[in-house]
Amino acid sequence: MEHYLELSDCKLTFDGCCQAEAGVWFAANEFNALCCVDEDGKTHYMGSIPDEDIFGRYLYADIQYFHGKLYLTPLGAEHIAVYCIETGEFQTIPLNKPSSFAPNPYVAWLKFIKSVIVGESLYMLPRSYPAIIEMDLITHQLTYHTQWLSYIQGKTVNRDALFWSDCVVKSNRLILPSAIANMVFSFDIITKNFSLIYSGNQPTCYSSISEIQDGILLSERNSGRLKLLDLLQNRLMPYGKMPEGFKTEQLIGFLDFLQMGDSIFAIPLWANMLLRIIPTDGEILLIKNYDEDRGESKDIAVRRAWVYNRKLYCMNNFTGEIDVFQQNGVFEKSFAVTVSENFARNMGKNIVHNKMQMFAESNIFPLKGYLSYILKKVQSF
Repeated sequence: MEHYLELSDCKLTFDGCCQAEAGVWFAANEFNALCCVDEDGKTHYMGSIPDEDIFGRYLYADIQYFHGKLYLTPLGAEHIAVYCIETGEFQTIPLNKPSSFAPNPYVAWLKFIKSVIVGESLYMLPRSYPAIIEMDLITHQLTYHTQWLSYIQGKTVNRDALFWSDCVVKSNRLILPSAIANMVFSFDIITKNFSLIYSGNQPTCYSSISEIQDGILLSERNSGRLKLLDLLQNRLMPYGKMPEGFKTEQLIGFLDFLQMGDSIFAIPLWANMLLRIIPTDGEILLIKNYDEDRGESKDIAVRRAWVYNRKLYCMNNFTGEIDVFQQNGVFEKSFAVTVSENFARNMGKNIVHNKMQMFAESNIFPLKGYLSYILKKVQSF
C-alpha cells in the first residue's frame, strides 16, 4: 500500500546538525522530525518533538550533544527540546514569555540563531528573543541573561529582529559581536557579567566572528567586509582584499566562520561567495561563487555548514544538496539528504496516534493520499 506521506522526492534541509554516537543528527526544516543519518548515508526518522505541530516548519535553529543527550534550540518552536539517544524519549522545556524591547521587534518564528556549549552549560544566542538563555546541562535549569539590553539601548543601527549572529569562546568568556550595534561584548561565564570590549561610531554591526592571531576576525553584517579587532589596542582595522566580484545581496553577508586546518572558511548567507581565509598571509581565496546556482533568486546561499573529518559540508540552499569541499578548498562532491524506506511509515505511526494534531494539506501531506489511506484501512477490516 502506498503511504499517504509524499516523501519520495523530498530533499530534507536543516538549520543545525551535530555528530553524535555514529550518526549525524538534525531537526528537519520541512516538518517536525528529529532525524539521524547513519554511516551508510540513510536518514532515519527518530521521532517528532512533543508539544509542537507535527507539520511545523523551521522549528529549531541549532542542535548540540552532551552526555548522551541532544539539545535543540528553538527557532519557531515554543519549547527547548531534549532527546535521550539511549531511551528515545523527549523532554520539552517551555520558554518564558518574552518582554518587549523597542525598537527591535520580537518575532515568534525567529527566536534563536545559534547555541554553544561551554563546560556544563548551553548558551542560546537570540535572534529576536530578548535574552541569552543559559541552560545548566545537569539540572536543565534556565537562566535568562538580559544585562546586555541596557548597553545597546538607544545605540542600535538596525531595527530588525536580529540581536546576535555568532560568538567565539575565549578562555572563560564568550566574545559576542552585536548584529544591531557597532559593539563587541564579552560575557564572563564565571561571574556572569557582560562587559563592552569595543564600541565604534560608524553605523556598522557584525555577523561572523573567529579568533585569529592576537585579535578577533569580524565580518560586517551588511557588506560582508572583513575587519580585524586588535584587542590590545582596541582598534578595528580592514582585513585582506575580497575577490573581484564579491557582493552581498541583502541583510547578512556571512553565516559563519569555520576553522579547518590552517584556514578559516567564510560561509555565505546572502553573500555570493564561499571564501577561504589564510591567516598566515592574510590571503582570501574564492572557493565557490553561488551566483552560478542563484539565477534570479534573492534567497540565502548556504543554509548550514560544518566541518567533519577534515572536510567542509555546506548545505546549498539553491540546489537543496550538500556540497563537500576538501581541506584545501577543492570541491569534492554534492549529495542530497534523502529519507530511508521506513521513514514515512515510522513518521506516519506518530501522526495517526496523535489525536490532538491539526492537519493541513501540503505537498508532503496531500489530503487525497490521506483519504485514500483511511478508506483502504477501513476496507481491510
